[in-house]
Amino acid sequence: MRVLALGLWLAAPATAQPFADEPLRVEDDALVVARSSAPDERIGPLAARRLSSRNRADGLGRDAMHRWVDDALDAAMAQPDVAASAHRVVDSDEVRVRTRPLVDASAVVGLRLPLDALRAVAPLAEGPW
Repeated sequence: MRVLALGLWLAAPATAQPFADEPLRVEDDALVVARSSAPDERIGPLAARRLSSRNRADGLGRDAMHRWVDDALDAAMAQPDVAASAHRVVDSDEVRVRTRPLVDASAVVGLRLPLDALRAVAPLAEGPW
């Protein structure tokens, strides 16, 4: 199993997971963003510092997705219940997460939300999905 995991890791291109923030964009019918965060210096153990930076970067990425969804729903003049459903999708496990831990306990978190998940709960006549 370790050999297979190592082989997959070596086969992945170096740019598959970013080292820094990447702007929000639509790529391959999915909403993609990467955010980085420094650890909370008040936390002592390295594992806890990494967790804090990972959670903060995840929150920053999801905030960017929420803003994008808000703008799209506002432009389409969607009903509040449709907007709430769309925002629940952004907060759900539909968003796939990839994390690149950095040496100083910082983390870069990449988020990917398939637009089909938004289409299923918030079908818009006019909109980016």
